[in-house]
Amino acid sequence: MVESKAKTISIGWLVLSVGVQSAIGAGMVPVRYLQTVAGLPALALVALTDLVAFSIMSWQVIPKIDRRYWHSKTLWLLVVIVVLRTICLTFAARFTRVYIVQLISLLAPFLVYFLNRIFMKEPLPKYTVPSILLCLVGGVMMVFGGLAHQTIDLLLTPRDYLGILFAFLGTFGIAAYMLIVKRSDHINLPYEIVYISQIGTMMVLMAVLSLMLGEDWSPFIRMDWRAILAFLFIALGLEIGGKIGNIATLRKLGAPLVSSMLATRLVAALLVGWFVLGERLTSWMQWVGVVIVIVTVTGFIYNLNRSELLAIDIEV
Repeated sequence: MVESKAKTISIGWLVLSVGVQSAIGAGMVPVRYLQTVAGLPALALVALTDLVAFSIMSWQVIPKIDRRYWHSKTLWLLVVIVVLRTICLTFAARFTRVYIVQLISLLAPFLVYFLNRIFMKEPLPKYTVPSILLCLVGGVMMVFGGLAHQTIDLLLTPRDYLGILFAFLGTFGIAAYMLIVKRSDHINLPYEIVYISQIGTMMVLMAVLSLMLGEDWSPFIRMDWRAILAFLFIALGLEIGGKIGNIATLRKLGAPLVSSMLATRLVAALLVGWFVLGERLTSWMQWVGVVIVIVTVTGFIYNLNRSELLAIDIEV
């Protein structure tokens, strides 16, 4: 009875993690829509969506937090990593193509594995490494499959090299964040303070950077109903649901397990982008990549045996 309950809880967390990663990936679509179609400035968009999330969550979360946790070095290390990661990935997308940034971000699981083996000394669940490799292969096919019959001359300009550098720095930030979030669970750092400190800091810092760089905020006044819905999806669905879900699943399942599901972000972004932005998959190679990623993630979850599920449950 106890074993069955532990198994159910673990499978639930695994399914939730896939859902969270898919939602985060799909969230790239409204972000792109608001910048390319509605013409909203990038840094100001981050600042205002975090402002909405902070306004809704702060009065519920902050009073419940023990003041002593605000002095945690781990907490502020997480905040610093989030800020630097966001800045790096924002500028990476500015200087080079988005699909290159996405591809580099898929290296995060390998960095998590490398860092985890060095610093945490934790074993990986069975089939984690083959799953990561297959997801990476599928992701590459999805991103580059559409270029099979096109030239890619002058793909890497000096601006691209700068963007790639930012993308690698941001990906290191993703890996480091995932490991430290797991560490924050061991020291009983409440996820509420991890969450609220991140969106609060991003809200203030991104607004300041936006104003310093002279971004034009006037397009926010001219948003139509589609832009408003997209904005609310980011503010409520991603900044509240997505971030809280990501923190929770990372702490329950651990960085290596969650990292093997990161490729689902790319799947969700491409599929939702097809329906919302009309950015279709144009070759059979891309569809094969989609199938590889979906089957790999589903098979990875299904093939976790009972002992591994129980080990996950006992660990947390």
